[in-house]
Amino acid sequence: MKKTITMLTSALLLMFMVFMLSSYELQSPKQEGLVQAGETEAAHHEIPELSDQEIVHLTDTFMDLLVQEVDEQYKVKDVGTKVELMAQFEPYVLSDVVEPFIDFYYTEQEDGLYILPTETPPWFVKDQPYETKVEDEQVKLIQHNQSPLHGEYTLQLTFQFVDGAWKIADIIVE
Repeated sequence: MKKTITMLTSALLLMFMVFMLSSYELQSPKQEGLVQAGETEAAHHEIPELSDQEIVHLTDTFMDLLVQEVDEQYKVKDVGTKVELMAQFEPYVLSDVVEPFIDFYYTEQEDGLYILPTETPPWFVKDQPYETKVEDEQVKLIQHNQSPLHGEYTLQLTFQFVDGAWKIADIIVE
């Protein structure tokens, strides 16, 4: 009985998360280009290729940071606030992309930061094939996956070269 309640609760939380991410995607403005203020057109075209190794590094790092080490009460051990956690993601993910994940999975209380004990979102599987294409000087990745918890899903990640590094610029799960 306890196992059934736990599974139902996890399923409901997952559905809520998918709904929130879908809603967020509909509301978030699309980024049009990569030229930052002050960049020259020549610098604009000197974007390095996004390697498979870099894709795996960025996606693994995202998940490693999302799932922080916690104690028995699910209090995060090494980070005390959402702002501190957001700062850890900054080199790898645009802040407006990671913010809904942090808001969903973490609660900030007087004595620290707590994680919601639930499953991770549907995510990139490095051993599965994926397609990439360059669009508007961004790299879009599409991967079709299946898992017992999430069923069939399509993950779409957009990578953008910002401040001299590739970062995750958009996440869509369908």
